[in-house]
Amino acid sequence: MQLLLFIQSHFRNDIMDKIMIFLSKIGDNGYIWILIGMCLFLYKNQRIVTIKMYGAIFYGALITNITLKPLLNQIRPCIIHPLNNLLEVCPDDSSFPSGHTTAAFASAIILRIYYKKVGNFALVLASLIAISRLYMFEHFPSDIFGGILVAIIAAYLSSKTVNYLFKNITFLNKIIKFH
Repeated sequence: MQLLLFIQSHFRNDIMDKIMIFLSKIGDNGYIWILIGMCLFLYKNQRIVTIKMYGAIFYGALITNITLKPLLNQIRPCIIHPLNNLLEVCPDDSSFPSGHTTAAFASAIILRIYYKKVGNFALVLASLIAISRLYMFEHFPSDIFGGILVAIIAAYLSSKTVNYLFKNITFLNKIIKFH
């Protein structure tokens, strides 16, 4: 809690508020990553990357939102220590692990595997989205680290699943038309 209160007292200003709200919003429901995936899908030889990204987002949501959040029911910092100047309404669901962070890092990891430079940029963007969640007073640092851990697992599961499916189910290659 001390780190979050430090951020609130030392870094909050109008410009940072706008930047952090923007970063948090583009991370909502993985929208920025879905958009990036749609752009990649336009190129036949990049479609596997999109499918793996979407799979990583799916696995991340399954682990984070469907399993861990309801099971652990971690109360958010904005509920424990209400502030008068929150930037948005405090969500009432569980905070652990961070769904924004999970989707961002799961996608960025897949991108980094295939495209070093783009992947590095994606990792920076994922980090900024994660930091925005601390700034917004909606997550503890442990929620962020938990989201990163889930993202690693989700990216791994997606990559293995997609590789297996396209290796063993030949009609999928024809449907997706990779080449």
